[in-house]
Amino acid sequence: MVPPSKDGLTRMHEAGKPILGPELLHLASGAMLPLQDSILVLESILLKDKDPNYPVFTVKVPRDVGFVTDAPADIFFIAYEDIFKLFHARRLDYNLVRLFALNLAMKIKRESTPDVAIADPYYMRESQLNLSAVRVRASLYLQKCFLDNKRKDNILLAYFPEDTHCVLISIAPKFSLATYFDSGSAKKKNYAIIRGVLDDALEGYQMRRLQRKGGMLTGVHSHRAHHADAIRLLAKDRRSLRLQRAKNVATITRLREKIRTLEVTVRTQQDQIQEMEEDGEDIQGGDDFLSDDNDFEDDEFTDEEDYEFLEAAEDGIIPIDVDEDNEE
Repeated sequence: MVPPSKDGLTRMHEAGKPILGPELLHLASGAMLPLQDSILVLESILLKDKDPNYPVFTVKVPRDVGFVTDAPADIFFIAYEDIFKLFHARRLDYNLVRLFALNLAMKIKRESTPDVAIADPYYMRESQLNLSAVRVRASLYLQKCFLDNKRKDNILLAYFPEDTHCVLISIAPKFSLATYFDSGSAKKKNYAIIRGVLDDALEGYQMRRLQRKGGMLTGVHSHRAHHADAIRLLAKDRRSLRLQRAKNVATITRLREKIRTLEVTVRTQQDQIQEMEEDGEDIQGGDDFLSDDNDFEDDEFTDEEDYEFLEAAEDGIIPIDVDEDNEE
């Protein structure tokens, strides 16, 4: 029996006993209780066995979700002890993260979720990536992953700079961008190794993509260089939007002035008609008060879109139609 610590909480899992004690049981939710009950049943069977197996769940990686399936990566294990540490917020095991990533990848495939894909974190431990052979295999796997998901905007990848710490990386292969989400960012880390792997993978992806299109590679940039290019493009788009907004405001101002002028003209014509009616004169050509003497031929408000535009303007809404070719 493992003696409890001073706070009364068990630090290790004891076979045949619940993972969550009475003081934590009321906090369990979702699948935590069924999982705990399953482990209790399996452990009771193992304890009765004269030659018991190791207390683990075995996971077989399917071949149709884009994960690494070459031996020994095709099978991995989830130890009951690691589930205990997860429930007690002690340690997040790498295999649990891979299992979660596999579950998400299968769900995305089953539901045909657009725009996002999940990469296998099998090679994504820094302790492994210190070996050059593993870095090469990791880069080649990511190249294939990017090509297989070339229509996806984001690919999510879990990375372990330390054995007990996980970082989520969101990769946009189309723009060679990589964003790091680090829950432990208060501690400064060196991402040089994983950045090198991503650089090689993204460069190889761009080369193979050009080769498939029959193009020629004139230059390959790392995702940091492409990041700067993307920022410049975004700045250009913002300038184009500002210019278009200014044009729309000027157009609205001009239209409002013409509306006011038109209203004055209409009132004047109505006054003239009323005076003629009072004098008993015949009214002829009353419908021609908007004749060639006015200057509204170029902006007649007969088109439904013009009226919608004006109504939106009166409500304070400025529709923006960005011209993709608009340059500063």
